Amino acid sequence: MRTLRGRVLAVAGALLLGILYLLPTFVALPEWWGDIFPVSRIRLGLDLQGGLYLTLEVKVDEAVSTQVDQAAEVLRRTLARQVSGDARVSRVGLEKITMKVAPDSDPQSVRQTIADALPDFNLSEADLNGIPSLAMLKPEVAAKFREGAMEQALATLRSRIDQYGVTEPSVQRQGETRIVLQLPGVRNTDDVQRLIGTTARLEFKEIDDTSELLQLLLSELPSGITLKNDEIKFSDKEKKPLTPPYLVSEDPGNLEEHVSGKLPPSHQVLIGEEPGQAGDKVAYRTYLVKTGTLMTGEGVVNARVQFAPATNAPVVVFEFDEGAAKRFADLTEQLKGRRMAVIVDGVVRSAPVIEQRISGGRAQIAGLMNDREARDLAIMLRTGALRASVVQVAQRSVGPTLGRDSVTRGLTATLASLLAVMIFMVVYYRTSGLFAITAVVFDLTLLLAALSAFGATLTLPGIAGITLTVGMAVDANVLIFERIREELRLGKPFRAAVDAGFDRAYRTILDANATTLLAAIILYYYGVGPIRGFAVTLSMGILGTLFTALVFTRLLFQLWLGPRGRKSVSI
Repeated sequence: MRTLRGRVLAVAGALLLGILYLLPTFVALPEWWGDIFPVSRIRLGLDLQGGLYLTLEVKVDEAVSTQVDQAAEVLRRTLARQVSGDARVSRVGLEKITMKVAPDSDPQSVRQTIADALPDFNLSEADLNGIPSLAMLKPEVAAKFREGAMEQALATLRSRIDQYGVTEPSVQRQGETRIVLQLPGVRNTDDVQRLIGTTARLEFKEIDDTSELLQLLLSELPSGITLKNDEIKFSDKEKKPLTPPYLVSEDPGNLEEHVSGKLPPSHQVLIGEEPGQAGDKVAYRTYLVKTGTLMTGEGVVNARVQFAPATNAPVVVFEFDEGAAKRFADLTEQLKGRRMAVIVDGVVRSAPVIEQRISGGRAQIAGLMNDREARDLAIMLRTGALRASVVQVAQRSVGPTLGRDSVTRGLTATLASLLAVMIFMVVYYRTSGLFAITAVVFDLTLLLAALSAFGATLTLPGIAGITLTVGMAVDANVLIFERIREELRLGKPFRAAVDAGFDRAYRTILDANATTLLAAIILYYYGVGPIRGFAVTLSMGILGTLFTALVFTRLLFQLWLGPRGRKSVSI
């Protein structure tokens, strides 16, 4: 960089790289181009091409209650194997588990069993029988579950959006429980909202078809709810068929209101769609299930859509990893001769009778409405269920017309500022002003090339940063030109004045741009969304300004004065 040749090579190399990186953005290139040259391009943000902006909130407390439910189920099964008599275990509130064991149980053995089954809980003092009756989840463990649910929600939403086909999405965390999504180019907002707003929590629970609690649901049926009976047959001919009652309504809200508060904590009523409805008419039915979740969808490694041979209806076939496949096989062994509810987001999708142990780690969900629902469900199962539900807090939709208008106005503002600067510089500094204008154009070329090279997203605030770069690039040249004028007024030869002007303006330019760059870095670190877009373009523009002002402009002076033997440049 100390020699003329070195500066020429540096500028030529930077210009060549800039052109190579800008071509994919502005020119349609042949297929072979990507095998040799870069193909990354400048991406337009949500505010420039339209799309969807969503703010979501993750209900992290649900992740805690789910973990407590699973711990309670593990304890219940453990006590059932090791303790004589009935053992009642249930979750109370969000983080507590209550336990009641037969009085004749060995207190020391039961306490050790509970402690082993609940390592993440603090046990209460012993009751009259010497056995703890309450376990409270440790605060640090609850905090870990909440943070894990938030991180998993971020990863899952990113994966779902990528598989759905949204190009260049932005998924960012905001605060403790919120996520901001920017989905450029999205037009069909309903499909995307359903995809990201669905928890896709897969659960397996036992359906209780023989409980006396069923009768509690059948009294005083309001209008709009009818009574029906299932016909459950078994392959074992010696086992009598079951005909448990259930309720049907076209409004699921009626069913939920009717059954509310009628069952003990050990049972719950879930809703599913009633099969066999004609046309588009949909009815809903009840299932009486035991509250404890026997297994979740943790461990699903693949899911795909297939079609049932007999009906050609879509089904989602999913596969477990090795550990989950073993748990699923043990679960089906435990539920032999009973029905198992396959539940997605609290809705019963299938209720198969378990005839035998199901090994191999494969299962399926039938009863889906259409191919699109099956595809979306497969995506959600394949990318993993959200540990906690996600609700929409705010939505902003930007239409493509508004995006095009923003691009037009932003480009107009940038070109207008560039034209105004060009006129001023030519009038005030003449030939040297042309040098400054050339440097500004070169600076903008490097800035856009850098945006393309890094795959950055250009937003409306980013265009503002580009416009500001024009002013800062000219400002650096103005400082240099004024220094040169001072040296000329002192009587120095023009070449010596140019060298002194650049050398003495160097520190001032560096200090001014360094402080602005520091501000841009702070904006990027603490800012989100549009603020970061502004900070990115501003910081890249500053780096380009330093190169063009201190290297490129000086090179133009040297080339003008050197080969042709000119003694001065109008300034």
